[in-house]
Amino acid sequence: MKIEVDVAILGNSVAANSLAIALARTGTETVVLGTPRRNLSYGEHLKPGVTAIASSIGLDFASLKGSRITHGNLSLWGTPEPVAVSYLGYPEGSGHNLDRDVFDKSLRTAANRFGSLRIDGFKILVARVDKEQTVLTGTLNKCALQVTAKLAVDASGRSAALGRRLGARVIAHDRLLALGAIGPATRECDTRLALEAAPDGWWYAVPIAEDRVIAVFLTDSDLLPAGMAKRCALWKDELKRTRLIASRMSQGAGETYLHQADSRSLWLTPQGARGWIAIGDAAMAFDPISGSGITKAMADAGETAEAIACQLAGDGGPMARLLARRRSRFESYLAERAAIYRAATPPERGEFWSRRLTHTQP
Repeated sequence: MKIEVDVAILGNSVAANSLAIALARTGTETVVLGTPRRNLSYGEHLKPGVTAIASSIGLDFASLKGSRITHGNLSLWGTPEPVAVSYLGYPEGSGHNLDRDVFDKSLRTAANRFGSLRIDGFKILVARVDKEQTVLTGTLNKCALQVTAKLAVDASGRSAALGRRLGARVIAHDRLLALGAIGPATRECDTRLALEAAPDGWWYAVPIAEDRVIAVFLTDSDLLPAGMAKRCALWKDELKRTRLIASRMSQGAGETYLHQADSRSLWLTPQGARGWIAIGDAAMAFDPISGSGITKAMADAGETAEAIACQLAGDGGPMARLLARRRSRFESYLAERAAIYRAATPPERGEFWSRRLTHTQP
């Protein structure tokens, strides 16, 4: 089977669906090639401001399912006692906690409603850029599928599946890995994000429903034992040592359903070239401590949609300027991340913190 479109978006990410919505406003013929999802999606807490960003791409955030309003966060990061931050009175509005399964499905539905063609289950095998078009070849339900587009967009997340097939490299700035589980919430669990530094990493917990909470431990992959059974045991032991997180999740949760996810700070080089561009985590992925993955993806989608519309009309200037701005944004993010980690004062500081305080990574 063969398909020809203006823009082909590879991925099932927030960036992919947000870009499809933004491009629909410009009348661009678009196909979203949804790639198979392999694991639990992280990124469950949104700070104030997401409503305005969603609106900028033509999306009514309030219409999406899987979101609960939250009015602040609670952290044990640089102080001996928990510090509460209230979002009440923020000009950007309230924060939101997400059930990512429900939220992501709702966002995909919204993209479909805006008129984008969607093909789920596409597995990319080969990509090439010809003179005036980009050709993606892969399989769909074990059948061959070829998609030809004037421009292809890599929105495949941290894998950068399209960019790497076109010769781009992924540069990792650390070895951060997330271990998380969804379990029953305790009565003490309120709607706030909880954040806590640990001796060799850090934790966060977010209530994603009335009776469920997700608890995630982040550390460097080489500091973890090999095998999921041993990692589950370590996760349970570390959970018991926390002050904020353990009080939010019922003990014993997560023994069987522990998931792990790449959480490294990543940079794709180049970010794009003739016939293609990367967006969202495929272009640059942030440490979850930034708390900006989803809002970054939506904002990136809006900016990229404008540049794509100009490029399809024969003006490549906005796209070139967009790519040039990204490096300074990533450098600013790295500086902010370093400052956040310097502010942490866990009771004990292991190798995880030594690496971040001395700016050395193995």
